[in-house]
Amino acid sequence: MSDTLHNTSDHNMPDEDAPDNDGTSTLDEHTDATGADADTGNAPSGQAPSPTTIPTAIPFDIVYDDEDAITPAAVADGKPDDTPIGDQAEDPDGSPTTEPTADAGATSSDTSSIPTPANEHDPRTASEPDATPAADNTEEDDHLAVTDEVADEILLKSYPTFALNHATLHDRKSGRALLDDVQLGFYSGRLYAVTTHDADQRHALLSVLGGLRRPDTGQVMLKSADLATMPSVAIRGHRIGLVPQRFAVRDDLDATSNLVYTMQAADRTFLRPMRDLAHDLLATVGFSAAATGTPAADLDMLDQRRLAIARAIACEATAVIVDAPTVSLDHAGSTAILTLLTTLAHDTTTPRCVIMVTDEERDLNAADERFEL
Repeated sequence: MSDTLHNTSDHNMPDEDAPDNDGTSTLDEHTDATGADADTGNAPSGQAPSPTTIPTAIPFDIVYDDEDAITPAAVADGKPDDTPIGDQAEDPDGSPTTEPTADAGATSSDTSSIPTPANEHDPRTASEPDATPAADNTEEDDHLAVTDEVADEILLKSYPTFALNHATLHDRKSGRALLDDVQLGFYSGRLYAVTTHDADQRHALLSVLGGLRRPDTGQVMLKSADLATMPSVAIRGHRIGLVPQRFAVRDDLDATSNLVYTMQAADRTFLRPMRDLAHDLLATVGFSAAATGTPAADLDMLDQRRLAIARAIACEATAVIVDAPTVSLDHAGSTAILTLLTTLAHDTTTPRCVIMVTDEERDLNAADERFEL
């Protein structure tokens, strides 16, 4: 398609050979009114450059050779014609004409093949929705919901209150691995039982859990802190409460003095008098008031066990480790101690985890969760 430009306002163009109104000759065809070169825009030497002027738009028409093409609106005085394409326009003689908007050779059969959009309000043209994409969307939504639940579970998962992280401990004489890459996690609010049938392994586990011995490799974690970075007084003073089978209390002191002695050794500041706190602790563990003032060596086995547990929680320990809590106790005494440990573990006012190292069947049955080495 070729385009031809027709000048519609030649009489408005200045004559290059004609003189100006003031009698001066016209500018050279390569120099504008400011004396700057038209090609480069540079001012003549010795003269400061002046802003470039924008020439007035020259109106013109575009004529197409193709008669079937839609002719765009002509530009007049730098402004496009507002007459829309395909709407009515005027011929040179002033009569209105309508531009063609479709091929004149199209027949009714051709136009009938053009799809007509369905009216959603017309029951004759409305179609039933496709149920397949909805089913696919439902399956996709279910998959996304499951993915979100897994992500939330991973996000909300907390550190264990107390844990063995790949702990390994060897016997110093034989070199035997008493604990071999042990991983255990304990959470507050639960009573745990860890069982082992090896006496050496049992002692090694109690030593590592109680902070008495560090593992050769691995870590013992109290929440996000490594016990290896803590001083001994901080570990056993108010971090971990240990209830061993022997030497759990001082035999020469009575129950109240035993607890005061424990508080003083913890190197902590208490808001209430220590003896008042000791009496509250004895009441918590069910210690008989009639036994107050009696040396610990003269107490029966059940009260000695209660006193040992009271000493373990005297400084609000986060983890309480108990070695075979029901050994040497009758059925009634065993039930009383297991009930006490369960109550302490489930106490919501003072979050703690209670860990029993035992192979007694009744202890295992009372635990919320058990581990076997």
